This record gives sequence, structure tokens and C-alpha cells, in this order.
Amino acid sequence: MIQACLISDPGLDECFWIEGFPVGELVLGGIKLHIWMEEILAEYGIQVVSVSSPDTLQISLHYFPGEEVLLLMADAYSREGKGFRPFFCRDDDGTPHPVAWVGSVPRVFHGHESREIFTVRRLRYPWDLLSWNDTILQGLQPCRDNCLVSSGSYLSGIVRMGDGCEILPGVVMEGFVSLGCNCRIGPNCYIRGHVSIGDHCRIGQGVEIKSSIIGSGTSIPHLSYVGDSVIGSRVNLAAGTICSNYRHDAGEHLMAGSGGCLHPTGRIKLGAVIGHDVKTGCHTTIYPGRIIAPGKTTLPGEVVSKNIM
Repeated sequence: MIQACLISDPGLDECFWIEGFPVGELVLGGIKLHIWMEEILAEYGIQVVSVSSPDTLQISLHYFPGEEVLLLMADAYSREGKGFRPFFCRDDDGTPHPVAWVGSVPRVFHGHESREIFTVRRLRYPWDLLSWNDTILQGLQPCRDNCLVSSGSYLSGIVRMGDGCEILPGVVMEGFVSLGCNCRIGPNCYIRGHVSIGDHCRIGQGVEIKSSIIGSGTSIPHLSYVGDSVIGSRVNLAAGTICSNYRHDAGEHLMAGSGGCLHPTGRIKLGAVIGHDVKTGCHTTIYPGRIIAPGKTTLPGEVVSKNIM
């Protein structure tokens, strides 16, 4: 068994990774992201360890190798050991990033000393989480044990519920939906696409959730829309809060980091990124691709056209 460490770069794109979003600890589809990665690696004979030695394989959490690359990587490490030539990939702008290496993190890549790969699952920006959510939920197994599901609800697709969930009349779920434990959903709400909802969440009357990630303890109780968004834990979205996700011109969304630089996202649909413990006032409208930092609040009727940091 090859031993490896999953490496997270705490300084990577800190203008986007607002405090409170340690990427490996995020729960998608009922499983922590780093545990999902560990299970994939184990299928290729790679065991994740917490303490590394000089010859331990290092694997980037932010540029996780595709499964076909993992086979090549495991074979190369078995043959080369400490002489393992790093694997790297290039971002959209051509910047190289290390994917797998031994020893110190490589910063310079030469053709004869390293190997470029083209299949990685990127986790560099917040919107990448939505793609990860899609991938993980595709492997979801349906479960409704120890739950109360009203006969007046309609569940289609693959729905996984944790213990103690209650689904009230008028609820419609379609697609791939994962609910944590002790969630109360409804009445009369619509959940569709690829949706991960944490433990002890409340999704109430007249709410629509589309292809989003909702953290534990979050409440969206009335008349709100959340589309293609990442919502932290213990958030309260007051009545009428709208997380917009689409431009009038149907163009690609750009997201601004704390430095103000706009980054292309490659997404036509992109909602909000909201940190832990945020509270919105009634009828708050959030522009697509905006960030609200942990603990912040909005006033009733506020229009969030810029990041709130």
C-alpha cells in the first residue's frame, strides 16, 4: 500500500476562500470531502496518512488527480520511489500547479523532470465546489429509513435522507438530493438538481433550492430562492431572500475576490457564496456570484450588488 498525504494550501486564493470554509471538511452528499478523496485513493492502493516522511507521496487537495491519472501515478511511484518525478497541471491561464510529488513542493517544472497531466478535479475556487457536489451526488444511494415522508409529497430521482428527517405535504424533490439528519422540509417547497443539505436544516414554505450546497443548522424558512449557491452553516435567510444565479445577457459569470480582481468562472449559472452565521433581512436580493463573509448581516430590502466582506 502506498502511503500519501492530502495537501491543502492555506494561502491558495485566500481572496475567495473566506474564513470558515476548510475545503476538506465540507460535507457533500453526506460525506466529508477529504474522506471521499481518501476512499477513491484507496481503490488505487494509496493509503492517506496524517504524518509524512521524506518519501511519502504528497497529493494536492486543490488539484485532485482524475482516476485514470491515479493509476499512472501509483505505478510511477511504485517504480521510482524517492526519485518520483512530480505530476503537474496547468490552470486556465497556463499557470502550472503541482498535483503529486515527493519531498518539498515543486515550484518549477521542466519537461524531463516532471509530467504534465490534463485530467484533474480542481478545487481552487468556491464555484468548483458545485462541480464536486455534482460528481459526489452522482454516486448517491437512496435512503429514507427512520424518516417521516408525507403522502402529499413527490420525490423523484435519487434522494438520501438522514435519520429523523420530516418531509411535509407539497414538497417536490427531483434529481440528486442529500439531506442530513433531523431536517424539516416543507410544506410546499421545491428542491431540484444536485443539492446537498446538512444536518438540522429547515427549508420551509414556498422555498426553491436548485443545485446548491447548504450547511448544517441553516434555516431558509419562507418564500426564498437559492440557485447554484454555496451556503454555510447556521445561516438564516429571511423571508423573500433571493440568491440570483443568471445574467440578463446569459453571459459567463465573473466573481470578484477581496482584491477586486474579476475571475472568469466558466459558469452561466452561479449564485452566492455565503459564510457561516450570516443573517439576511427580509426581501434581500443578492446579485449572482457575490460573497457574504461569515457573521455579516443585511438590512430588509437590501440589494447586494458587491461582496460583503
